[in-house]
Parts: sequence; structure tokens; C-alpha cells
Amino acid sequence: MEKYNLIVFAVFVFMIGLLTFKVFTINPKIIIKTKSITMTTYLFIFAAVLSILTLIVNHSWMDIVRTLLLVAITVLYLVLKEGLSEEGFYSSMAYHSYGEVVNYDVGVDKKKVNVYFVLKDLKSKKENEIYVNQLEFELNKQVEVEKFLKSKLNKKYKRLKKNWLLLKN
Repeated sequence: MEKYNLIVFAVFVFMIGLLTFKVFTINPKIIIKTKSITMTTYLFIFAAVLSILTLIVNHSWMDIVRTLLLVAITVLYLVLKEGLSEEGFYSSMAYHSYGEVVNYDVGVDKKKVNVYFVLKDLKSKKENEIYVNQLEFELNKQVEVEKFLKSKLNKKYKRLKKNWLLLKN
């Protein structure tokens, strides 16, 4: 049990270091931020709350430290932003340059603006392998997002069909 806790501590400290680095390098570069509350945000908050609730049952010093580390990871993840920058965009702690973008589309729902990026998979062994990455923006940022993407990716705009990924296969 002692080894397990030390491994968990090491992983959590590594994650705190990585997230701290990402917060200070990514956040200043983002020009247009995405919606701040997403399903992933709720899941991280839920994990932190459950971790805090476990202190009711287990309250050794290792459990307290592990919970504090998990809460620190959650807070850092919530501070980390996604969005558009001058050179590319950030999504789920990953950077994608505009050179990777094959095409993009902007869709508007009732409460949000969705931007779909079709990207070349640079890590795939197969040639012409693509995948889709989605960013969600608040509805009031629609004009700003469209203008910014038009200035950066003007010739790559392509209206995507509904279920286009299913049709492709």
C-alpha cells in the first residue's frame, strides 16, 4: 500500500508540474477563449468532490495529501484555457498549428458556436489519415471567431455535410 501511494504521489506531482507549465505557456498565447464550462470540466469537478468525500471514511495523512494533490490538479486544469492563437489552436492540452488543418467549418447551435477542424494526423503511419477536433465558443463570439478564422484559414473553409465522417467511411 505504501508503494501504491508513492506512485500515485509521483504521478500527481508530475501532473501538477506539467499543468503549471502549460498554464504559463498556453494561456498568454490564446486570443479567443472557448466556453469555460464543458462536460470535461464537470467531470474534473466531480472527481475532486468525490476525492474530498473519501476523507470522511479514510483520513490518514496520505489520503489528505493525495486529495490535496488531486484538488490542485483539478484547479490547474480549470485554469488552463483552450482557444485560438496566432499560430494555431489549443485543445485538450494539445497544440495544433494551422498548417495541420485540412479544412474547417463553423456551426451555430442555440447556445454555442462550434468550430470543427479537420486535421491531418501527423503521427499516423497511414497516408492521408485525418481526424476532427471541435472547439465550442460562446454564442456572442461568433462574429469574432469567424473573422479571425477567415483571416488565418481563408482558403480552408469548407461547409461540412451532416454526418460527413460516416459518409466518408
